[in-house]
Amino acid sequence: RTTYITYRLLSKNGYIKIEQLADELFISHSTMAVEIKRVRRDLSRYRLRIVQKPNYGIQVTGAEEDFRRAVIQYMDAGEDNQLVLEDPFIFRLDQRRCQEAAVKVLLDHHIHVGADNLQEICKYLIVMENRVSNGFPVTHTPEEIAEAQGYEEYAVACKILEELSLEASPSEVAQVALLLVARRNLGLDDALD
Repeated sequence: RTTYITYRLLSKNGYIKIEQLADELFISHSTMAVEIKRVRRDLSRYRLRIVQKPNYGIQVTGAEEDFRRAVIQYMDAGEDNQLVLEDPFIFRLDQRRCQEAAVKVLLDHHIHVGADNLQEICKYLIVMENRVSNGFPVTHTPEEIAEAQGYEEYAVACKILEELSLEASPSEVAQVALLLVARRNLGLDDALD
């Protein structure tokens, strides 16, 4: 139940009434209060908070990067949530398409990543597309974007996004580039700077 509530809050734009969540789960208001405490604790690991407003309900607040980290974590939450996580209205990109596009571009640019890192990159792209299309972009300062543009991975990120037919702001491209930098495996021919 905690995972379901957390995921519903992360995927909802705006407030959701506690009563609605309790009805969806067929639980009492007191049981829901206990579950909300657990969700608060779990989301605090991602620097996210639950805000409660009378007559409106609850919603999650925090930095967009933290929202994305939490959503990616909950994509792996388990079998109980497959119906929610595979809803085509939530995620328009699929893992296989992302992997094919990423592998093609990464190989063309001689960038090596492990299988787990490739999956993480693809999950990020899937979540990024969803969050951007719902009006939640990542923002970086011009200095941060300029720094990211200095990495080879910035051009690679542009190519991956192009392969996936995704339009992205320079901030979004910078975020993908920094993820690629962090997940890249160094080879024997890579220079160490």
